[in-house]
Amino acid sequence: MKRSLSFLGAFCFVLGLSTAAHADIVINEIMYNSPGSPDVEWIELHNSGLAMVELDDFYFIDSDPTHPHCNLTGDLAPGEYFLVVGDLTAFAAQYPGVGPLNINGFDSAGTGFGLSNSGEAIFLYDDDGILVDTVAYEDGGTWPGSPDGDGPTLELVNPGLDNSNSTAWDPSLANGGTPGAINSVYQGNQAPLIHDTDKTPDLPQVGDNVLITAKVSDASDLDRVEVFVDLGAGFVSRPMFDDGFHGDGAAADSLFGAVIDAEPEGTLVRYYVAAYDDFGNAVTKPSDAPASFHAYTVGYNPLGNLRISEVMASNATTLADEFGEYDDWVEIFNMSHLATDLSGMFLTDNFGHHRAWPMPEVILEGGASLVIWCDGEPEQGPLHTNFKLSASGEEIAIYDSEEHGNTRLHGIHFGLQSEDVSVGLVPEVTVGVPLPGKSTLRFEEPEYMLEPTPGSENTLPLSAVVINEFQTTSNNGGVDDWIEFTNRSNLAVNISGWGVSDDSTVPLKWVFPVGTLLEAGSFLVVDELELGFSLSSAGEMIQLSSADGLSGVDFIQFDEQQADISYGRSGDYGFWCFFDEATPGAANPNSLSAVDDGVIPSALRVTGVYPNPFNPATKIHFELPGEARVTVDIYGVDGRLVRTIDGGVMGAGKGSLTFNGLDNSGQRMASGAFFARVRAGAEVSVVKMMLVK
Repeated sequence: MKRSLSFLGAFCFVLGLSTAAHADIVINEIMYNSPGSPDVEWIELHNSGLAMVELDDFYFIDSDPTHPHCNLTGDLAPGEYFLVVGDLTAFAAQYPGVGPLNINGFDSAGTGFGLSNSGEAIFLYDDDGILVDTVAYEDGGTWPGSPDGDGPTLELVNPGLDNSNSTAWDPSLANGGTPGAINSVYQGNQAPLIHDTDKTPDLPQVGDNVLITAKVSDASDLDRVEVFVDLGAGFVSRPMFDDGFHGDGAAADSLFGAVIDAEPEGTLVRYYVAAYDDFGNAVTKPSDAPASFHAYTVGYNPLGNLRISEVMASNATTLADEFGEYDDWVEIFNMSHLATDLSGMFLTDNFGHHRAWPMPEVILEGGASLVIWCDGEPEQGPLHTNFKLSASGEEIAIYDSEEHGNTRLHGIHFGLQSEDVSVGLVPEVTVGVPLPGKSTLRFEEPEYMLEPTPGSENTLPLSAVVINEFQTTSNNGGVDDWIEFTNRSNLAVNISGWGVSDDSTVPLKWVFPVGTLLEAGSFLVVDELELGFSLSSAGEMIQLSSADGLSGVDFIQFDEQQADISYGRSGDYGFWCFFDEATPGAANPNSLSAVDDGVIPSALRVTGVYPNPFNPATKIHFELPGEARVTVDIYGVDGRLVRTIDGGVMGAGKGSLTFNGLDNSGQRMASGAFFARVRAGAEVSVVKMMLVK
């Protein structure tokens, strides 16, 4: 994010030269996991500007907003360095005479600001609370892996680079790094940056050509971009193009593309991207390629039988591990009757970090569950992860092995957790009557559970009052954001003082007035004028919390929304789904995507597109004969693939996917006819639709 924080310039007119100088402060080097004991963690700041900066009242925070800040004190002269260390005594013993040092250490034990070994987002704020710099590093993937305990630090190649990008960082050439001095990997001429890479389709099948794209920039003259492909005989380079004819968007838009031809079923394809400039600088993604690489297996379709069925991020008395410690935990459930080998898969608390913790070599039998301790103590055994969970809410997911494309098999977001209250996939609800047992779990949005059940059948939902429907935008303008709450119990509930928020750090952003009583089966709608805040159409979380702001009551993490289409619980109890006709203050209809008439088709059947014609979005409805990975490819009438929608693994029966009228590059498509090819496993069906404006 450094160098792209354009809003800093706007503040300069108000705050003067001081804030302009703040923009030159760079997070320049990070030691987040030193070898040996004690763990000597530190962050180096560098002043790349021309003015002295007083750091008094600057502070660091990490990805957990409940952690106390790390406050800074001192001055940072132009061209100089400043060290913020975890343990002052341990640092001085390992790096005698190195400074200047921040007088305040930080907490590596996990209750205050700290540097997680599995990856962390760190934020530096100035004395006015304005973000100065941020870095979200990882311990693998596109980031160098050797700084995770092998001796090197993470070093920024040049202070002028975008340090939010993994390719701007390299492992230090010397163990222990270069605190207080110029980085060992410093390059006066900045190397190219590979901002991100992607492949389409997500899970290539027999007959699929695979498009590899990479967004690349360079401060000087970019020479070339290549993709290295290994089909079993070693990596071979192939050129990537930015000419507008290789799936790379518009010509000269810095998006490069290349196609890997279709390969036979079962072929393991490994690849990585490299970029070179005219000065001989080179960079790869992943950064340590070819030791690391991206990959996929042609024709592979995951069974999709694994689920994150329950999560506890604040365990006080519920369950102790083998050492008697009450740590965070995650329960993984195998919903199939088939055994699944977990080895090679990954568990993560960050959807952007697909390889956070390698899963153990465990065979999980069909219908069985496994509790994994998210305690940041992998040395305690194979069921202990290298990351902890945040009680303020975050995400947790299972990703497939590298050879199978490292795609997400299942993941959930969860909201604010109080002590000993778990979040899980609760039993299905039919006409308001809960059915116990994992065989009826709703595999979409989790809820707070009546009681935690690690290793056994999940319980019923905890809360009677829930978020039932909402809308984020309308083409008609005006007051178009609103949230509907309902009481699904048989008794009235006093919700006076309960909080509603779209910010997990401020649970009581808006509170229900004193005397607010929600009668049994009734609905209450609150719009953006009353709330004092609006909802993001790009997606975020809505949190309903108790009057003290310490306990979650309900939450919903939603993705991109469309104008005049609301999102809610089908029939007020079932799946979350889109409604073409919103029902604020009234019962929700049973959505086509959520209703199952009990008849399982013998083959894939596309049942329709509604609305059709459409603008700006539509839903493609289908029925599945069994569990399968579902993708929808959108083609123009000229046969050109314009969009691929990955629906993940879906169960037998009725389902749907939403097409928002955007192509794979995020651009709004012109009016016209399109064909949707729905693919479920090996079965394919095609339907025509019309976009009108």
